[in-house]
Formats: sequence, C-alpha cells, structure tokens
Amino acid sequence: MPKYRITAPDGKSYEINAPEGASESDVLAYAQANYQKPDAWQPKKRSAELLQSQAAEYRDRNPVTNDMGAFGTGVAAFGKSFVDTGQGLAQIYANVADKVAPRPQTMSGLITGQDNSRSAEIQGRIDERRKVDDALMNTPAGIVGNTAGAVTQVLTPGANAAKLVSYGGRGSTVLKGAAAAVPFAASQPVATGETRLGNTAIGAALGGVGAKIAPALQKAGARAAEAIKPEVRALYEAAKARGITLTPAQLSDSRFMKFMASTLQGLPGSGAKGHAAQQSAAFNREVAKEIGSDAPVVTPDVYAKVKALQSKQFETLTSRNDLKVTPDVVKRLEDAVAEADSAGPEVGSAVRSAVQRFYDAAQTGQGGVFVPGKAYQALDSSLGQVTKRGDTTAHFVGNVKNAIREAMDASISPKDKTAWDALRRQYGNRKTIRDLVAKGDGGELSPAALMSRVTANNYGKEAMATGSRGGLGELARIGQRIKEPPSSGTAERMLAAQSLNPLAWPIMAGRVAGGATAGRAANSDFLAQLMMREGRGNVLTGLARLAEKSQPQRVLPAGLLPLMRDENR
Repeated sequence: MPKYRITAPDGKSYEINAPEGASESDVLAYAQANYQKPDAWQPKKRSAELLQSQAAEYRDRNPVTNDMGAFGTGVAAFGKSFVDTGQGLAQIYANVADKVAPRPQTMSGLITGQDNSRSAEIQGRIDERRKVDDALMNTPAGIVGNTAGAVTQVLTPGANAAKLVSYGGRGSTVLKGAAAAVPFAASQPVATGETRLGNTAIGAALGGVGAKIAPALQKAGARAAEAIKPEVRALYEAAKARGITLTPAQLSDSRFMKFMASTLQGLPGSGAKGHAAQQSAAFNREVAKEIGSDAPVVTPDVYAKVKALQSKQFETLTSRNDLKVTPDVVKRLEDAVAEADSAGPEVGSAVRSAVQRFYDAAQTGQGGVFVPGKAYQALDSSLGQVTKRGDTTAHFVGNVKNAIREAMDASISPKDKTAWDALRRQYGNRKTIRDLVAKGDGGELSPAALMSRVTANNYGKEAMATGSRGGLGELARIGQRIKEPPSSGTAERMLAAQSLNPLAWPIMAGRVAGGATAGRAANSDFLAQLMMREGRGNVLTGLARLAEKSQPQRVLPAGLLPLMRDENR
C-alpha cells in the first residue's frame, strides 16, 4: 500500500499508508476511519463476583496487603519516600526537556488527542503509583516508615538551602526555616490536580513554622519560670502555714484570671463565697494571734482584755528588770538633742526636756548607772503621748523614745528576753490595728484594710519597705492577695431577675452547674501548688533544646508534606 503525505489542520505534515490512487481527502478520511478515537468511558454494572475478582487482583498488586506485617510495611513505605523523590526529580527533568526539545507528535496522537510528551508519560506513572500506594499510606506502619524516609532525606548533608539565606548573617528565623524545607518540598512528585509551586509553598510554610518551635518553647519556658515571682511563692507558703489557702487567681497577676474570679463569686454553687469566708476567718484568727489572743476575731471586748493583760505583763517584767545606762545610750541621746536644736529652739527645748527626765530617773548601784524598770515604763508612756501628735516635735521626741526603748530591750535579763520581745511585738501590733477595731462593727476585720494600718506612719512604711515588719506585715501582704475581686454586680442582678422568671430557671440551673465546676477549678489548691512548683518552665526549656537539635524546620515538612500531599489519593 503506497504512502501519502498529507497536511493536518494544524499545518503539520504526516506520512500515512492508504489505497493506491486515493485523493488527499480520501487519505484523510481513510486515516480517520482507521484511527477512530475510542468512545468515552461509560459506567458498567458490576456483579458481586466481578467486584471480588477485581479486589483480589488489586490485593495481589498491592504490597501492603500481601502479609508483609508491620515491619515489612514500614520498610516498603520507607523505600516509597525515596521512589517519590526520584519520580519528582524525573518529572522536573521531563518538564524542562519538553520545553527545550519536545518530542514530535505522532499521527495516532493527533487523531486520538493523546499526549505523547515526556511530562504526560511520567505524570501517568505518578498518578498510577499514587493509587497503588493508597493502602500503604493508610496504615500506621506505612506512615511511620514513609516519614522516616522523608526525614532521612532532608537531614542528608547538603540538602539545607537555609545556608544560602543566612549567608553573611542575614535572614530571619522564619525565612531560614522556609528555605530549609524548599529542596525536599520542590523535589516531590506532583500528581494531577496539584502544582509544584503549591507543594513547595506548603513545605516552606511548614518549615517556617518548624523554625519557630524552639524559640517559642524557649519563650514559653521563660514566661512560665517568671510567671510566679519568688516573693509570691514565699507568700503562698507563709499563708499556707497559717491555714490560709490562696487561690490560683489570687497568686497570679493575670487580669483574665482575676476577671474570672470576679465573675464566679456572683454565681451560686461556685463555692467562691464559701472559700472567701474561710480565708477571712483564718486571716482574722491569725491577726488575733499577732496581738497575743486565741480569739477567732479581734472584737472590742477581745481588744480590751488583751490591753489589760499586756499592762500587767509589762508591770511584771519591768519590776524585775532595770535599764542599764551605757555610754552608747548617752551618746544617742546627746545626738538626738543636737539634731533637734537644728529644727528650732522650741523643738530643741522639748527634746532636751525629755532627755533630762531620763537622766533625773537614773540611779547608781553596784552594777553601775541604771533607770528602774518602773521609772522607764512611766517615761515611755509619757513620751508616747507626745509622739502621737504627729508634728515636728513628735518626730524628734520619737528619736529619744526609740533610743530609750532599745536600751531597755538590751537590758532585759536572758530569762525574760523571750517574753519581753513577744510582749513588745504584740503590744505594737495591737496599737496598729486599734483603728480597725474602733471603726469596725464588732465582726471580722477586712484583710484588705490591714495594709493601710501597717503603713500609717513613717516607721511602718520603712519596716514594710525593708521587710522587717514581722508577722503583721506578712498578714498585710496576704490580705492584699485575698481581698475580694472588684465586681460590677451585673451577674448578681441578672441572677436575681432570672430567679423570678420560671422560663429562665433551666438557664439558671446550667449556670449553677457550670459555676460549681469552674469554681472548684478556680479555687483548687492542687492548681495553686502546680503554679508554685519550683523549676516551672524547665520542661519547656528542655523541649526547646530537643527541638533545636532535631531541626523541626526540616523534619516537620518531611513528616507532614507527604501526608498532606496524599490526603486525596
């Protein structure tokens, strides 16, 4: 049969065998008749037997279901990752080759519309391979094996493009992470419906996220370690030793947690009110102990009894202890006079008079010069009346009183020293809370109000600033933590209004249940203990070091990109 050369509609020339003497139109008709494009595929009804047969054939072609076991499946998936990369590189070559030196189109391709390019050929193999590997990538062992293979590839020396970005010390952390993932992401095969640019962008994004994992963990660890200051931790332990359990919201400086505490205190069933009452009761009991009483609350009656008892105790102790007048005491008193003279003649005269009264009370005995204990007590009480005025004279007279008191403290006998120090401390604490008791209604003292009393004068401010105010100062700091959070009263008003509406009762029941659950969590001592644990943030810091060594900017894309790429297989 002779050959004829014809020109196709696209302008290309082809040689084709046709009957002898045929015209060009006859040759073209002959070619179309012999190279007819196959009919479009139509769905067929399949019997159960046919489906079983096809399934068996598929299982025979699929390595996962051929009794390989988990280990064999993992090994196969491990190898698959390398095959994928090889196909991806081959696909890149085919795309480039088709641009530079395209294959000539055949007549059969022209007639049937079939693409015989290198890209189409490898695309078919990639799509077919994706279907074959479907069961492999649907098993845990397959996923682990494939991920291990991908990670092995990205950790291979020389596969890190991030060094190009960081050349010269430039490039952000995210950019370096993205660049580290690009080589692997770009080398993966692109199935129909995907794009290499899209896969590369996903891989770069995962690399950027991975690069931020270690710094984010380090920051989280630092924040966790610094979330609770040492002073707050010490205050928590001090409160717990006194039977006062501070809540997580009271320990934290988080505004959100304090807002939650404020909201919960208005919800019935949350236990917030009950917990606050327990704290207040424990706080008042501890305040009573600080003035020398075992009463649960410092009422006016308790205050009066403590005052009378302390007066008797002072009389007992001063009756058997005298103040020793030493050269150091004399020097301090003379310095107080010189300092007062600089404030004016009136102040200097008042201070000189106070010092003279001290000298007048002094006596000489076998042990040297001394002031009888009874005389000291009377002088101390008299000077105390002057210092209460709060003016300039009171300040300088206070210097004299402090010098005499410290001299008496140093003169107490060893056997009375413990009792004297406790009495002095309890006496000072009683004087500090006097105004709170006087202005109260006879009930519990406000924990929040104690701080204003311990810092009411310069001595108190200085003592609190230096941490030397003792137990009452410690309670004042605890009181600042356990004071009721501010509330607008909105939640309480809403509940009151809804309690009158039967239709709202189911909603109220839900709020009560939710309030009870949230309240137990918010007041949980277990949670508070976790917050107070030493070394908070060490776990996160350790994870940050581990993440940094494992290079998540490369491992994360290697592990997730194949799974994301195959999710529609």
